[in-house]
Amino acid sequence: MPTGEVDTKPLLYGVLNEHEQETHAERKALYVPKITGKNSPDMVMLQVKSTSEMEEFPENRWGIPESPADGPDATYDGVIDLVVVPGVLFDASCHRVGHGKGYYDCFLERINKSNIDKSLPPPITVGVCFDEQVSEEPVPLEPHDLPLDFVVTPTRVFASSSSSSSSSI
Repeated sequence: MPTGEVDTKPLLYGVLNEHEQETHAERKALYVPKITGKNSPDMVMLQVKSTSEMEEFPENRWGIPESPADGPDATYDGVIDLVVVPGVLFDASCHRVGHGKGYYDCFLERINKSNIDKSLPPPITVGVCFDEQVSEEPVPLEPHDLPLDFVVTPTRVFASSSSSSSSSI
């Protein structure tokens, strides 16, 4: 979001700039979300190949630059092994509260199932936020809410006790 959330553009540009230095065989794909409707399943992940492509993205109704293109949804057609997850509020147990539309909750459920269907582990999930977005109290949860593997702020890193990931950041 334009305000109140960490700007992930430098992270995305860093990944894309690294891609320019790698051979095609070494390169991992980078996907960004695109909202396609008003319901929670209406978010797809589309591949981005260059910073110049990202510079051309128009802003969506929330002021977020978003790909104007359509393409295969990487939720099913790609290999996603890391997901950076936005949010409004997080806690030390790596739970999150979003904006209430359920786009990421639904996406995480779909990508976990898709990876299992491909005999792949679930992707590592990392919430990124400002220090003041981490609540000292547990955040309210819905039955469909899954903890993230990690929550990263400018000064702290939290790891979920239920994380199945053996990787580290």
